[in-house]
Amino acid sequence: MKRFVCFLFSLVLGLGFSLPSYASASTINNENCQQCNNEPLSKEDIKKDGGIVKDIKITDENSQLGIEIAKSDLEETTIINEKGLVKSAYINAEQAGVSEKAYQTYLQTLDFFNNEIKKGTMKIGKGLTILSYEPTMLKISKDVNEVKVFGTTHFYLSSSDLSKINKVIAFGGSASALAAALGVAVGIAAPILAATAFLGAGLNLCNWNDKGIILKHINNMWSCTPAK
Repeated sequence: MKRFVCFLFSLVLGLGFSLPSYASASTINNENCQQCNNEPLSKEDIKKDGGIVKDIKITDENSQLGIEIAKSDLEETTIINEKGLVKSAYINAEQAGVSEKAYQTYLQTLDFFNNEIKKGTMKIGKGLTILSYEPTMLKISKDVNEVKVFGTTHFYLSSSDLSKINKVIAFGGSASALAAALGVAVGIAAPILAATAFLGAGLNLCNWNDKGIILKHINNMWSCTPAK
């Protein structure tokens, strides 16, 4: 499918694209990455300026759940009603042909999406592609001290975690599979899911320094800076 070099494009981009492999991403430098913030930034730099950095850690278990959902037809068969709300076409894991854990996680992602849809912050299209998503002043869960995620907060994704996102998308994963990989029950998953939808293949292009990326939400847009 088409690869996008530009980062700051509209949220109408869905999640059903292929990201470039890390073999190709490693050859990209700051000159190729014209739309990203070219100077690598460290977490220490951000903290010195009074910013907050949250590490996004994708566990192996969540990554495998995302891949299992991506390999199945759960997303493709998801039903969208006249109000734009989503529900499973299958009544149980056996009918869906997936593990009970994957099925329950998939249902959790649908609940998450429906809550966002009801708030008017998200629109979902066929195959669970995200047509638009702009979460508003979300708070991350109590285990990270209820800090507001937008404004001064930056999000760090390691090269390893980007690779896990790649694998989910490579198997055809869309919103549900990615939300599962990110850990949909964790409040911090919401802004990262929005950033993934917004930046698309730019997530890999931004990683030209091969040390991960730092994301920030600015004026209804997402910026991406290579980490150092």
